[in-house]
Amino acid sequence: MYLLNAKKRADKLVLEEEKEQRRRHRKKNRDARRQRKIEQANLNHEAWRNIRFNADYMGSFQVGESSFLDKNLVKQGMKVLAVHTVQGMPAALELCLDGFKVYDKKAQRAAMAHSLNRILYVSCDASLSVVGIVAKNPGVKERYCHLFEFSKRRKAKYFHNCLKKAFRESRKSEDESNEDVHYVG
Repeated sequence: MYLLNAKKRADKLVLEEEKEQRRRHRKKNRDARRQRKIEQANLNHEAWRNIRFNADYMGSFQVGESSFLDKNLVKQGMKVLAVHTVQGMPAALELCLDGFKVYDKKAQRAAMAHSLNRILYVSCDASLSVVGIVAKNPGVKERYCHLFEFSKRRKAKYFHNCLKKAFRESRKSEDESNEDVHYVG
């Protein structure tokens, strides 16, 4: 009887030690993930110079003129255009904190450029490997969604995330540059 209780206590101690090891391992992984996020967030502006992506430009469609942007209409249009376009124009997308440029690979020239403050909405449909960028051209009321198809889903997601990060970084740099401005009232 005494040996049986001692064995149970020993088993219980072993289980508690294993449980503690798993907890320490999870904490270590969580801390490592946090550190990676901090390091990624501390990217300097030099890291944002001319990040290039290869994609096919599938075309553009108008999404309206009003101040209200119907996101469902954009996503629906993206699916229709992606499914019904046979082949897009090979393009190189260049992303930086100022905006993005689209280069026509065949003609070897810039096809379009948009600053980040003219981009209104970005959507990614990973199932189709496409990214739609809604932008407004200066001097016109119409808004257009430009559709780009990537070779793989993860590349579309990566471009989408980089563009979102560029928005955050550009807003942060604008806020930092405005800290020195003092208004006298």
